[in-house]
Amino acid sequence: MKNQKVILIVTGGTLVIFILAGAFFIRDIYFGAGNQTQEINSGLSTVFLEQKDLKTYESFEGTLKYEDDVRIITEREGVLTYLAPEGQELSRGAEIYRIYRSTEASEILAADQQVTSADASVAQ
Repeated sequence: MKNQKVILIVTGGTLVIFILAGAFFIRDIYFGAGNQTQEINSGLSTVFLEQKDLKTYESFEGTLKYEDDVRIITEREGVLTYLAPEGQELSRGAEIYRIYRSTEASEILAADQQVTSADASVAQ
């Protein structure tokens, strides 16, 4: 009976020692790391967020003035049928000008070029 009491006391004491050691170990992990996290986060600043639609927003203050003419060069030839009026506010992707060139006109132009080329080769 005495041996059982001694074994029970030794086992209980060992268990208490392990529990205390574990508590100190866990406290150092959680509370020690918390201090390091606070030190790292102390250099960060807080900002307020503004919720908007999923678009890119840039805002500027001032007046936009044009000093030089802008030359627009197209890859197509044809008749200018539309030009945005001076002073009209244009958004991104807005139509600035429109050029008309029918398929008949391009076919006639190609035929004229072929005739000119044939005349030049006959003249040689």
